Amino acid sequence: MRNIQIDTEVLRKIVQESVQEALKAERFNLYNSLIPMVSDNEMNKIISRLGEKPLPQSTVDYTEWFDNEN
Repeated sequence: MRNIQIDTEVLRKIVQESVQEALKAERFNLYNSLIPMVSDNEMNKIISRLGEKPLPQSTVDYTEWFDNEN
């Protein structure tokens, strides 16, 4: 078996990115398990009561802190 040499900073960055990707995937799975599915009829009732979904510019993404958890 051959030995492969790699800079420790490069290895650290690769591991860090892999862990971040895994955490994002698990967060997505958690959201999917916690947010209930709605039927088309229920969605139409929600829209008639609350209006359409807000434009992306008017919302704030509070999940960015997952990306900067150094």
